[in-house]
Amino acid sequence: MGVSQAVGGGGGSVATGSGVAGGGATATGDVTAPGNATNSNVTATAGAAAGSGGDSSQGSGAAGGAAVARSKASSSGLTSVNSSATAQDGNGGSGSGVGNAGGAGGASTASASGTSTGAGFVGVSASAGGASGSGGNGFGGASGGAGASESVMNAVSGSTAGQLVLTQSASGGLGGNTSGALSGSAGMGGNASSALDVADKDAASLTATVEAGGGSGGGTDNGKAGAGGDAVATLTATSTTASSVTGAAAAAGGDGGFNAAAGIHSGTGGNASANVSISANGGAGSATATGGASAVAAGSADAIASISNAKSGGAAASSRSNDGAGDEVLTTAGSPVGGPASAATKTAIATGEKPSVTLVAGQAQSVAALTPGGRTFGVGAMSAGYGGEGESLTYTDGADFDFTTAAAGTLYVDLVSNVSSGVGFDSLRLDIDVNGEQHTYGFTNLASAEAFFDGNALDLGSFAVGSQVVEFTYTLTASESDFAGFGFTYNAAGLPIFPAVPETKTWVMTLLGFGSLAYAAFRRQREIGDSSSVVIAWIELSHSRAACAPDDRTSTARSPRTGAPSTDRPTSLRSDSPSCRHR
Repeated sequence: MGVSQAVGGGGGSVATGSGVAGGGATATGDVTAPGNATNSNVTATAGAAAGSGGDSSQGSGAAGGAAVARSKASSSGLTSVNSSATAQDGNGGSGSGVGNAGGAGGASTASASGTSTGAGFVGVSASAGGASGSGGNGFGGASGGAGASESVMNAVSGSTAGQLVLTQSASGGLGGNTSGALSGSAGMGGNASSALDVADKDAASLTATVEAGGGSGGGTDNGKAGAGGDAVATLTATSTTASSVTGAAAAAGGDGGFNAAAGIHSGTGGNASANVSISANGGAGSATATGGASAVAAGSADAIASISNAKSGGAAASSRSNDGAGDEVLTTAGSPVGGPASAATKTAIATGEKPSVTLVAGQAQSVAALTPGGRTFGVGAMSAGYGGEGESLTYTDGADFDFTTAAAGTLYVDLVSNVSSGVGFDSLRLDIDVNGEQHTYGFTNLASAEAFFDGNALDLGSFAVGSQVVEFTYTLTASESDFAGFGFTYNAAGLPIFPAVPETKTWVMTLLGFGSLAYAAFRRQREIGDSSSVVIAWIELSHSRAACAPDDRTSTARSPRTGAPSTDRPTSLRSDSPSCRHR
């Protein structure tokens, strides 16, 4: 085992003028095990922590120091090899007085490698930033310092004929705060970027993880809050020998700074983007993105995972945006391997968003946005395109909206438009859960789905004042190799943009009522030997707007108390009537 630690000295503080910069730190670990080592681990660890910048009582704080950590471990035996490097930035010093500022956080570099020529386990990790690199605070009208930005690229590497695990992360520093009766502008959170490209040709199995976290913006008593840092995590992993390759990328934008006077996160939230691309015999890829919280401008989140040249596995993606006060939107997507497989998600909190729907072979996609301040609570699009070669594959999308309403009302889901390819699907199902009450709609033919998802408004019942939770789950199963697929766009709103279709309980009871009247009339007509007028009346009654629902649509309402299905039976209605064809 080899351990190397280095700590930089802090910069000197001054009464007036600028403080003295923090000292740097460099740590290097290098361990090699003998070829006959079989019962012990080979571990190399390097840790470097830079010094903080000096403070100033009447001036600007100094910048934090820079840190460098490098680690290398190797073995020619059967032992496990572990190599890790961690570099922590120096924090900026505090500043005081109008026109001055806290010091910026220092930058850092970390890299690590591991090798086993005896097919042993190899684990390698490198981390730059961590809980460090904060901007210095500002007092008496001084602004906060900027958090350190970190960029890590291909900082980890390894080689073995056994199991290889690689982990790489970058974290931006926090923006400096401002305080006092006279507050300056708080510091911006540092950006973070972590990118890894692995092209392996030896390992039996490969696992790679890439992470990036933007720093949160600085807070303020009554000045301007700092913006959160952006985060980008990108992973490309290819193996010609591994039986399985697992890759994950996670990115989180920094939260916008908190304004104490306003009681909200008023700084802009950092955006987040995560991208994973896997190419191997068997692969699993996941991408997760979380935008930074802000009540004014929350960060967007964009995630995509894709897999190629694999015989098994799947792709998964998720995105999340929130306002820091409980309102948030989450999207998920999952796609199985059967050819190319990909999952794409995106979220935002913004007015005027109009998600579009696209079809991509082998891809499940969910895009959604909370749209505060209007009659529409949220908008979104979901789609799935078949990517297999004739086998049955199931794709899933999800979207969860958590929001607060100041008044009671009725929730409508507007099904705005749709797009399809080939035969569309073998089966399709949409579940909408509104505050614990589930509504289910199922289809087995394309014409029915196209009619239902085009210009319909679903009345999903009333809601009370307060917190609302609306969850969408979309499932598509297909086996048509000629690129089958289906997608749609939707709104969740307090007022519909189309004539509302009553929920099952409403229109089933209405039709049953009409049916009773028709049957009574039929009995009267039978007594006089003529039933033709009754049949015509029933057909005309069936040509209502609700009858434009598909033949195979089913809707199941569940008790809000027990969660059990209601006694309403699935009802089939014609979708080929003249009133449907000529809407």
